Amino acid sequence: MLRLASPWALLSILAVGSGSVLGAADWARPVNAAPGVEAPGSGGWVKTELYLGGTQGGGQIVNEEEWSSFLAKVLTPAFPKGLTVYNAYGQIQQADGKIDRQPTRVVVIVHPRKTDQETSISSVIQAYQRQFPGTKVMKLTISADQPQFFMP
Repeated sequence: MLRLASPWALLSILAVGSGSVLGAADWARPVNAAPGVEAPGSGGWVKTELYLGGTQGGGQIVNEEEWSSFLAKVLTPAFPKGLTVYNAYGQIQQADGKIDRQPTRVVVIVHPRKTDQETSISSVIQAYQRQFPGTKVMKLTISADQPQFFMP
């Protein structure tokens, strides 16, 4: 059995070992994204998160087939350069104090701060609520530094 003089020795070995593994990964070179149009006083990029509620007004759940169709026909054409989607659980307190719980899909889009991008996001929200009446949507926009993509 290998015994180390202290827990710090193990930490040092792990740090050195992980550094050499990371250093050997030549293929992971950062690629800066093309610069966007900067808004005064802010970065040129934003991260937009859309929280798309999965329960319609009548209580029906947006099923996987319906979601896949919406993703293919609306979201992907609106953001062909890329987006991330993940499943989540959401809840919100109603005015009467009741907690409304529902499945939620979170769409994350990192994009240049441009009017056409904001228009596309608004169109996606409207299309989602038209296709799935009564669903709740929340939009969160966060200023971001210029992203770097690490590609092989």
